[in-house]
Amino acid sequence: MIKQILTADEVKEAIYVDADFSTDQANALSQSVTSYIKQITGYDWSADKEIEPLAKQCAKMLCLQFYYNNGENYKPEYDMYVGATALLEHLKDIARSKKK
Repeated sequence: MIKQILTADEVKEAIYVDADFSTDQANALSQSVTSYIKQITGYDWSADKEIEPLAKQCAKMLCLQFYYNNGENYKPEYDMYVGATALLEHLKDIARSKKK
């Protein structure tokens, strides 16, 4: 299995679902978020021995955004766009310092 920023259990906790929520669906969401963060920051956070806490927090926020605000199901209480965008900018800065 491809390493991801969040485990399936961390995704389930982040999006406030029960433990019986599909692990496959949680893994798919984690994979999407991991790919998105890597694409935006240019760095594979999941490859680090210890994953950057800000990357984990950003991934949790993006899970909420992707899960609850997909199309016609918009829920403003789960709109994490501004916070996630700010964290992505911080992660870009951290990624630049790691590449030096």
